[in-house]
Amino acid sequence: MLSGLGYAGGVYYSFVSDNFHDFFTEYIPFGEDAVGYFEEREFRKRFPARELPSRAYPQVRGENKVTISSKSGLTPRVA
Repeated sequence: MLSGLGYAGGVYYSFVSDNFHDFFTEYIPFGEDAVGYFEEREFRKRFPARELPSRAYPQVRGENKVTISSKSGLTPRVA
């Protein structure tokens, strides 16, 4: 529980100090993802009407998926 509070405090302090932001996002595991998530939430709260591009992969948006034939790749053989 203490480590979770420390992690949350680090995310909060990343918004206050630019030097700590650089340290936290560079050296703390998943720090960049956590800070990025809250930065994006704050941006969407400030600009709710702005349309942002989708971050989904092209296959999710309906484009054709790549198929690999069954004859490609390695085949097991007994020597």
